Amino acid sequence: MASSWSTLARLPSVPFPIVIAVMLPIAVGGHAAGSAGAAWGLVSGLFTGFVPHLLDRHAKRRRAPSTSTPPRPLTQIAGTTVSLLLGLVIVLAGHAPQPLVACSVVFFALMVAIVSIQRLCSWNISIHGASAGAATSISFLLWGPALGLLAVVLTLLIVMSRVRIHRSTSGLQGHEPLEAVSGALLGAALGGSIYVLLS
Repeated sequence: MASSWSTLARLPSVPFPIVIAVMLPIAVGGHAAGSAGAAWGLVSGLFTGFVPHLLDRHAKRRRAPSTSTPPRPLTQIAGTTVSLLLGLVIVLAGHAPQPLVACSVVFFALMVAIVSIQRLCSWNISIHGASAGAATSISFLLWGPALGLLAVVLTLLIVMSRVRIHRSTSGLQGHEPLEAVSGALLGAALGGSIYVLLS
């Protein structure tokens, strides 16, 4: 059993934040307004997930591979902020389903919270955990306990994978247990509360 969990925890190659930030808006939009809502979700996902992922990959290419993960450069933060705000403006101006607007606000709030903690507190809280935690809260609210509990399991696996990476790279990548768990809890609390207030 332990070996099975260890195998399942080896998930570093999947870029979970972009997967969640692209697929969750599509699912939320589709749930709210069918195919038209899913199309709006795809538009939103381009700005909440795909563009920030490209910016992150560009920043990583410019970083020395042997160094530990530094705070995100200001240019990447500015570009991500612009992308998230532009996506939010587009869904608002296009009168996209309100749950999708709420989802866009959740991703923007997560970005602000994560970057603030990382830069002001010099604490590498996990964005992988935060995005998974937010998706878990929204899954419970939209689809009930069946999918919500599945999302909990996936979040636990993501947290475990971030800790495993941290240990296997001697702290150069990934996160300490408290950083990974705190990210998931922050995402769940922030994502759930904002979604309830705005959807």
